[in-house]
Amino acid sequence: MDKKMNCPRCSGIWKKRFMRKINHPSGAILDVCDNCSGMWLDKNEVKMLYSFSKKSKGGKK
Repeated sequence: MDKKMNCPRCSGIWKKRFMRKINHPSGAILDVCDNCSGMWLDKNEVKMLYSFSKKSKGGKK
C-alpha cells in the first residue's frame, strides 16, 4: 500500500504528478498533490476526520 499515486487532476499522458501522503492525527492518511493542492480521501477517511473534528471541539457546534 506504499505505492505512489498519480494525481487524478493534473497527471496526464506526458506528465506524472505524484501525491504525497500525510498522516493526520485522526488516523486518516491523506493523499495530497503539491502541484494543484488536490486531496484524495480513501473509504471512511471522511468519517475519521469528522469524528476527530467533533472530539477536538468537545462535541460543540
